[in-house]
Amino acid sequence: MVFGTNMPFIVMNFQEIRFITINFEKISDSVDVKPLRIFIFHTVVILYCTFNLFGQDTFINYTTKDGLPSNQVYDIYQDDHGVIWFATDRGLSSFNGSFFTNYTTLDGLLSDVIFDFFPQKDGTVWCTTDKNELVVFNPIKLTFTPFKYNHLLPDDNDYEVKSILVEAENYFFRFKGKMGYLRISAKGDREPVELIRSETHTDEYYLTHLKEDFYYYSISTTDAANLMPMTVSYRDMIIVNGDHLARLNYSHFEIVTPDKFTKKLKLLDHSELLEAGVTDDLFWVTGYNIGVKLISKNGKVVKTYLSDLPCSSFFKDKDEGTWISTLSNGVFYLPVNSIAVLVGSKDEYITSLSTNNRALAFGTHSGKVVEYFLDGGQMNTGNSSTKGILQYSDHRLYSNLTDQKNDDLSSYVRKFSDSPGQRLLYSTSHTFWEISNKKLLHLSKTSCYDIEPFNENMIVSEGTAIRLMDSSGKFLKSIDLHTTTLDLDVYKNKIYCATSSKGLIVLDTNLKLLKVINIASGLKSNFISEVAIHKGIVWLGTRNGISQITDYDSKNEKISTISVSNGLSDNEVTDFDFVGDTIFLGTRRGVNYFDIGNWDKITKSNTSIFFSIKRISQQGKELYSTDNLAHDQNDLTVEVELASYNLNKTILFRYKLEGIDKDWTVTRSRMMNFKSLPPGEYNLLIQANVNDNWYDAILQQKIIIYPPWFEAWWFVLLVTLLIVFTIWLFFKYRILNYNREIIREILRQLLKRLTRKSKHFIVRSNGKDIRIDSEKVLYVQSNGNYLTIHTDSQKVVIREKISDFLNLVPDPIEFVQVRRSVIVRIDKVTSKSKDTISIQEVDFKLGVTYLHALKHIHLK
Repeated sequence: MVFGTNMPFIVMNFQEIRFITINFEKISDSVDVKPLRIFIFHTVVILYCTFNLFGQDTFINYTTKDGLPSNQVYDIYQDDHGVIWFATDRGLSSFNGSFFTNYTTLDGLLSDVIFDFFPQKDGTVWCTTDKNELVVFNPIKLTFTPFKYNHLLPDDNDYEVKSILVEAENYFFRFKGKMGYLRISAKGDREPVELIRSETHTDEYYLTHLKEDFYYYSISTTDAANLMPMTVSYRDMIIVNGDHLARLNYSHFEIVTPDKFTKKLKLLDHSELLEAGVTDDLFWVTGYNIGVKLISKNGKVVKTYLSDLPCSSFFKDKDEGTWISTLSNGVFYLPVNSIAVLVGSKDEYITSLSTNNRALAFGTHSGKVVEYFLDGGQMNTGNSSTKGILQYSDHRLYSNLTDQKNDDLSSYVRKFSDSPGQRLLYSTSHTFWEISNKKLLHLSKTSCYDIEPFNENMIVSEGTAIRLMDSSGKFLKSIDLHTTTLDLDVYKNKIYCATSSKGLIVLDTNLKLLKVINIASGLKSNFISEVAIHKGIVWLGTRNGISQITDYDSKNEKISTISVSNGLSDNEVTDFDFVGDTIFLGTRRGVNYFDIGNWDKITKSNTSIFFSIKRISQQGKELYSTDNLAHDQNDLTVEVELASYNLNKTILFRYKLEGIDKDWTVTRSRMMNFKSLPPGEYNLLIQANVNDNWYDAILQQKIIIYPPWFEAWWFVLLVTLLIVFTIWLFFKYRILNYNREIIREILRQLLKRLTRKSKHFIVRSNGKDIRIDSEKVLYVQSNGNYLTIHTDSQKVVIREKISDFLNLVPDPIEFVQVRRSVIVRIDKVTSKSKDTISIQEVDFKLGVTYLHALKHIHLK
């Protein structure tokens, strides 16, 4: 039990609840302690009220104030994303645990009055309306489609659809209070089967099985489920529960057993039953002013919910939570886990909590004190409380367990000792006191936290030290734990220290360290605000839930924790106490309580969250695939759906687009926008945080945006090939040609060195054969059909064409044609300009078509 400045003191007289805000003045730190000013009462509001905490189920009621379109609700359904749907007289409504979304005729419904849901295997849900028309909605894609053969259904308000069976080729319909059924084929062929009976037939029928769970009334006894014929009731349903059938008949509930006999159970006298169904191998039945009754197969009523309300439907969700719809009070929800929130404490920051065997009280951060009476007969309270509730009145402090009283208190109280049956001790910010004799035990210059009786002495937490103090206030021993100890408990000569940073530290009677239990040992947090030993178990209030340690004397202690993932309102436990087998937990979001006998059940059952990508759209248009997007489909909106039905949820999301983002982006919004994404392949990661816990499940969505055609790989490849080809042409006609001349000159010089030095060729001139040395030829000039070969020493005229000269010489690579009528020997050229060469003072101007010959001529 913890109190602080501007915190409330718990006030009790067992006749009323008092809400008191107290403003405390700070204690003087001077050496001579003077009497300090007493509490100044700021506001006193007295209310009279008595609560029965444990006599009824703790339902949560959702109405139009919470977002429902109407308090008249007919049916309930949960889709594959975990979202709960309600059929009302003002349209459909979906609920994900955080908010309602409502749909009407403006969204495509045929009518705003929706009666019943008929879920099908393909995920669609068929709905009946007040207009005798059917609408099929897809809860995932949020589409509402009228049944294409509504015009073939009976146009009569007396025909209300009560069973629907959808097959690939046929639709089967059974109507309330009618025998037979109607078959409509996929092509629109209409076939009534015993639906219209002749006047010769009796009013007694037999339940006949068509297929799956589709039963109808027939005059035939072939394969009948019942031996004795029955009349068809106007308020009629047929329910299949394994090997048992059941049906409503006005005020009676009739069960047909496997031996084909019928048991009748009368549930109403002057009214009629409304609906029926199956849950957990039990039948459920609703009706006016009977609430919901759960009935076993042998006809025994085993449970009744909301007995004074006109309930219309009963539903168990995927977490086994219970939903009940009513015709006047909206919807009621009962969570599956055994953790409840104390009425009146929801969303309150609880700063202190205390109990005795008759009452519980808690103080809040806003300055209120609320007292609850624990009615006798509802639970075994006993006298097992480790704390007493204190009463402050007329400036005096009373303990309801010890009947001790004290005069004016100085300063505000930080902690009272947990063992009121022994000496009643308390601490302030800088002092330790004994209440019975108003004795100041110790004045400290550092902070004081807790004080507990310890055999004949006392154990105190001061600063970062744990000290052993005798009855006179003298310190006997101490140990510095190098961390603040916020709470102490003493059990079997061991001291349990709840620290602010090192977990639980256990000391012996000599203040020697015995054990440290922290995160490394299995705790969820090293910050512990409260420690208590109850029924041989160590209980710890931490910043990450309530933990218990069993087998703590062994080397392998067992640690388990209950946190928000198991149903707590908040992870930070500020205070806790026991009444019998019930533990009360103060948190930042109300007082939670549960039976400690359900500990294993609660720890093994984590609250589910249903997390999925609801819709991906491009500028408002939904996309059904994201792995083949065009370059202009790069403005995306991703909407996620998270459904969870724990109370007091804080929901966050974070997302990261792998390929662009390095860090996570945290948001409260369920819609994530991505603008102007460049072409590429991405992986979108989305994670949810509920009540400060990041869930392991991460949604992943592959996104591929293809570039425009001019950036496509084939276009880039084509352009690349074209560029390469262009470069190749350039090299071919320019650079390669240049290189060819260089190579030609190299070959010419090489051949000159490899071949013999004397190179002769034979020509015929004037009837004679003349031997000419090729290396002495200067140039050759043509004149018609004659060639004049000029050498170093002579001129020889022969009858040949100039085009045939290179075939005569043994080394044609040494010659080059510079004009149409002139061929010169390359190594005989003595000079050259841009269009002229000279050989022994003979100049030759090159023709335009022969200018390239200059490339072949290299002067020595």
